[in-house]
Amino acid sequence: MNQGREHSPTMGILDTVEQALLNDALNVRFFPSKNLNLILSTLGDLMYPAAVIIYEGSIYKEEPSRTLGVSIVIISQMNNDIKESISKHLTLLDTIIDHFDYQIINDMKFNIQSDEPVQFDEGSGTMALVIKLSIEDN
Repeated sequence: MNQGREHSPTMGILDTVEQALLNDALNVRFFPSKNLNLILSTLGDLMYPAAVIIYEGSIYKEEPSRTLGVSIVIISQMNNDIKESISKHLTLLDTIIDHFDYQIINDMKFNIQSDEPVQFDEGSGTMALVIKLSIEDN
């Protein structure tokens, strides 16, 4: 008889994150690391705005029994009107925060830990934000 801790399947949790991002009309990919220039170079024909989901590991303890770390990299295309581009990008950030911050989804508590702008190569014509998300799996 297994009396150990039970957890939701990790990929199932990441699929929940993916579905919420797809509902925001984002193109979504998974990536194994947070090397931002490598992410951009491998996206190929992905249409923007896009989200890249990165599993960052888990912490195990009594309550909650597991906390997963996930980064979501939001990538948007820059256009000639910089202010408009930034406004659309930050509106997308706010939408994602509304979906996840202090939300209970499938008995898991989602919390936004931070967000920060990051820079790709200047010639890419894109801008990006990394959103750090913790997910408490009881």
